[in-house]
Amino acid sequence: DFGFGVNLPKLPGSNALRHLGRANVSYLAPVGNGLTLQAGIFNSFIGYESLYAKNNDNYTRAWIADYSPYLMMGANAQYQFNEQWAGAFFVISEYFHLQNGNSLPSYGAQVAYKPTAQWTFKETVYYGPDQADTSLEFWRMFADTIAEWKPNDDVTVALEHQIGTQKNATAPGNPRQFYTGASLMGRWHIAGPWSV
Repeated sequence: DFGFGVNLPKLPGSNALRHLGRANVSYLAPVGNGLTLQAGIFNSFIGYESLYAKNNDNYTRAWIADYSPYLMMGANAQYQFNEQWAGAFFVISEYFHLQNGNSLPSYGAQVAYKPTAQWTFKETVYYGPDQADTSLEFWRMFADTIAEWKPNDDVTVALEHQIGTQKNATAPGNPRQFYTGASLMGRWHIAGPWSV
């Protein structure tokens, strides 16, 4: 049930869609350095870790990974401005791609900065309605910050911090909900099949 929000309605056809990982089409438009346009189900811009254990530094994922969307459904545009800066904008169904709290889209953007070959910084923001009441006061605001250091092919250290908030439209008094989490991950490939 990784694609569903807790206690939220499911998207029609979600029983079939939940068996799909990435399923999308993309087009590299001849604009400047190349503008990539993508639509369908694609990897989430939020989060450092993947749903698939083989793509993670650790077999098990951090708790904040399970509270982040692993996949997104919608469309995005990505552009590499130069060797250091890249950006993306996305319009998606909802925070968790198979939930169906309402029929309005959600929005997000990402900026990535690579000052050196060893360092990468990413900031992703999300803003959208994830409840049945789609009034702006109940939209979720969420930010995901990632810093990664790879001094060589054998060592990776990454720090991720997430913070988000929304007002609860169904609870008496509409209290504000708050979420924050962080993880520090490290991996050292010793030799051959050995890593810690």
